[in-house]
Amino acid sequence: MIRHAGTTEGVVVGIAGTARHPKGARRTAPRRADRAVPAPDHGDLTRHDQTVDARTATMRSRLPMTWPAPIPPAQDAAPILGGVVKGFEGNLCLNTRSEKGPFRHDAYLHERTGGCLTLSQLVCQAATHAILDRVEERASNSLACGRYDHGMTADERIEQAELLYERAVFGGDSSALAAADRNLDEVEADLALARGRVIHARFLEERVEDARELELFERAAELYGRLGDVRGEGEAVFWVGTFHQVVRDDTETAVPAFERALDLATRAGDRLTTSYALRHLGFADHMAGRLDEARAHFEESTRLRRELGFLPGVAANLIGLAYLAAQQERRDEAATLLNEATELAESTDSHGVLRWVAEARKELSLL
Repeated sequence: MIRHAGTTEGVVVGIAGTARHPKGARRTAPRRADRAVPAPDHGDLTRHDQTVDARTATMRSRLPMTWPAPIPPAQDAAPILGGVVKGFEGNLCLNTRSEKGPFRHDAYLHERTGGCLTLSQLVCQAATHAILDRVEERASNSLACGRYDHGMTADERIEQAELLYERAVFGGDSSALAAADRNLDEVEADLALARGRVIHARFLEERVEDARELELFERAAELYGRLGDVRGEGEAVFWVGTFHQVVRDDTETAVPAFERALDLATRAGDRLTTSYALRHLGFADHMAGRLDEARAHFEESTRLRRELGFLPGVAANLIGLAYLAAQQERRDEAATLLNEATELAESTDSHGVLRWVAEARKELSLL
């Protein structure tokens, strides 16, 4: 029987504890999820200034910096916001640009950032992700899909909310309250998702359901949806599905959540969450006896994980594929898959995965 990812994989490779993200694949901004990107080549750091010491160089954005005080929306002060946003276009240095790029969406950018310092963070990260995706154009939907935490920690977002409160109460600027609410919603969503994963990890250890787990994941999904955070919503919805599949053994309820998470993660370009949704859909297919469909889901999940360099996750998927191969009388292929899973697990010190390989060899009589 194929081992559930949600039941044990997380203890070893991150699905329960750090959720989705292998060591080294995670983010510069808080919870930026999907990119297992190699460290920048030091040659890139010195390309424009040969005097820079690559060992101590700091990557600096060439984008124009805005000031902490809010910039009025375009309709109220078009020369101010419009000028700032237009200034990004000349400094992004992208090879290709779209006529429908973010610089035609002043109102949307103002809505997302409040016209504060975070404007440059939003656009800069959008451009970075465009380059990493090798699709150097940013439309408004790309900005909406991204997990842009504005470079702030939870503490900083709470502190900013306090300043916005003072601006509203003492400065008479009631519009500051909307930005404060958004900051706090972001903090609450991140906290709900993180706490839900901790409770899930405790379930894996003790096998005792805690009803708060589902409540937290559903709350996170609601908040991310309200914030327009497609990536975050996809992650949270995935965990809703995991709760139903793993904790309550309710695949019928879990599958729609995984399908929804797959759609959201695909739209957001979140390949790691996509790989997890595909994996769990593969489990559902396997339990329903749809072996060819299960194999297709596992293979696509594995392809994405190879792209990301998520080797423990690749090894875990290969075990599942080995079970399917054995069930379809492809025993030589099953043995080859387990051999590769062993090599990958050993190379990444994934001892839990090595135990699963040993169990699979015993169950499939492939010792």
